[in-house]
Amino acid sequence: MSNEGKFRDYNGNVQTAGKITAIKDESGKHCINPNPTGRPGTPPNLQKYRKSHMQQIGTTIVHYGKYDDNLPKNAHTYGLELKPSDHMLDCVKNKNTEGYSKVINNINEEIYISTVKEPLGKRMDRHYVYPEKCNGGEFRFGHPTIESANTVKDLLQTGFTLNEEDSVKK
Repeated sequence: MSNEGKFRDYNGNVQTAGKITAIKDESGKHCINPNPTGRPGTPPNLQKYRKSHMQQIGTTIVHYGKYDDNLPKNAHTYGLELKPSDHMLDCVKNKNTEGYSKVINNINEEIYISTVKEPLGKRMDRHYVYPEKCNGGEFRFGHPTIESANTVKDLLQTGFTLNEEDSVKK
């Protein structure tokens, strides 16, 4: 600015300190507060190691080990793809329910103990043989509960204490 004639030099015989140039942003102020947009960016191969993006709101922070990984599309699902399979009606329909097939199926099923002990639609039969008096309608197993005048509350809250003798209390 001084070389544009806006200032008058009252000490022309004194040599000036520093350097006067006509280059823009060549000053002490620019050295202390440089233009932030003028600095070079981070090289692409080092961007994954930078921590400068940590304070940005809404950004996803990716670990530098996964930074370069090629991820599948958002619609991708993991696991096996759907393969053709049996339909529900084919699975539920039993082919051995009629005629000769039913007889052969019943013979093959007799080898299983659960088929003999617990036939479908019936409870398990253990083939117990009880005496005749047990088969009556009035018979009950075990002993009946004896009616008592004392209740549980009476038994628990009797006020009975051990060692009520005066010699023990002392």
